[in-house]
Amino acid sequence: MWNREPEEDTIFSLKNSLSDKRGGKGRCGMILTGEQLSIGYNQGRRGNTIVHAGLSFALREGEMTCLLGQNGTGKSTLLRTVSGALKPLAGTLNLYGKAMSAYSHKELSKLLGIVLTDRALAGGLTVWEVVSLGRHPHTGFFGQLTDEDNEVIQRSLEQTGIAEKAGQYFAELSDGMRQKVLIAKVLAQECPLLVLDEPTAFLDVISRIEIMNLLHDLAVTQRKTILLSTHDLEQACLLGDRLWLLSDAHDNSNADTNALQCGVTEDLVFSGAMNRAFAKDNISFDPLSGGFRAQKTFDTSKNIHYKKVYVEAADEVLLFWTKNALRRRGFEVTERVEDVTENHVRVKVLSPQEIILDGKTIKSFEALKNVGAGFARPM
Repeated sequence: MWNREPEEDTIFSLKNSLSDKRGGKGRCGMILTGEQLSIGYNQGRRGNTIVHAGLSFALREGEMTCLLGQNGTGKSTLLRTVSGALKPLAGTLNLYGKAMSAYSHKELSKLLGIVLTDRALAGGLTVWEVVSLGRHPHTGFFGQLTDEDNEVIQRSLEQTGIAEKAGQYFAELSDGMRQKVLIAKVLAQECPLLVLDEPTAFLDVISRIEIMNLLHDLAVTQRKTILLSTHDLEQACLLGDRLWLLSDAHDNSNADTNALQCGVTEDLVFSGAMNRAFAKDNISFDPLSGGFRAQKTFDTSKNIHYKKVYVEAADEVLLFWTKNALRRRGFEVTERVEDVTENHVRVKVLSPQEIILDGKTIKSFEALKNVGAGFARPM
């Protein structure tokens, strides 16, 4: 049997040093840090194209961090820099307290696993063979797998719930299943840090939820450090231990704030950072639903006055969906009795089949939608 090369002492000394600091005070537990980082592209004689400057951040052990931002804000550039594919144009980027640039390619491949947005082309490889590629940093010159390697591959398949697919061809799988295979591949790589560029980009709703839950479970149960970019704001707010909110560096509305705002999800929600990073015109963050909502506007030239609505409901679920139905039609909705004036229409929802509108009972939300036209009256 081919003997693999001995593990690099520097890798284990760095990982063990961090393990001694778990539980963390100060900078303890930080896997990767960036300070006053400038990211972008070196274009040789044409100089540097700076996408962002002055970025500072940290990734912590056992946490899933979600990178959010509008298209064109530089999310992929930031991920490529964090993963070592692009060199920072300025500032410091440290992995386990050591400059990222000081690692050899082999050393880095044992610490950092990457899953990109691009659709993988694995030809005629089976699921097992694709996942086995994750063992490449640990095998010898000829890449021969040992019993230990096979155990790691099998465990990675089981952890991602695809063990029964091991013999199938990768090309025959659905997009969601292929993404699980690629995640299993980086698990087989046995890296403490995983970086994923929009891992749910091509997936349906159920597959997106499955992938996000899988990644969060890996962070919790295996103490993995996970950084991923996503446009799935709802799942990011539900499962992200921390958020990185990246804004357009050239957006004047963010001139007084950092282009990259980092923090625990709830802290960013209550600080108003979500609106500062994303809101535009009549679109704003709704802290109750964890998503963005467009404020409906109507043509006032038609001399129509839309009344305000006061809503009561038997439970929070009924309240949420009643408000959703009314706001969709452009009405200003409140549940605060102290805000009620004589101009408010009163809606009381006892059940989906019993909705009281100004003393009149209607039998469904469909009827509420139809009655909605009656809320508008000529001015």
